[in-house]
Amino acid sequence: DITCNAVALTACPLLTFAADAKVKITDGLVIAAHDVQLVSGASVEAAAINVSATGSVVIAANSSLECLPHLCAIDILAASIALSGRVHGGDVRLSALVNVTIPS
Repeated sequence: DITCNAVALTACPLLTFAADAKVKITDGLVIAAHDVQLVSGASVEAAAINVSATGSVVIAANSSLECLPHLCAIDILAASIALSGRVHGGDVRLSALVNVTIPS
């Protein structure tokens, strides 16, 4: 588990939030990696979230990416984005160069 004020995470090639990982950031969270994945059961909360991936961003089922308070922004920029889990924020902006997949 991680709890702190502001975090910038850079990874090459893959940044993984493992199952049952609990991350709470009171300020901003900036992530830069080739691929980013939240495994089922992972929970990430921050006051502002900016994810930039040259490859893919995968939010697995039963995982969550949440912006608290709920009026803050989540920005995700990647080649492809797959959302099966919960993504919640005041403004959620998804920018994909190839595709965005959101199952029904």
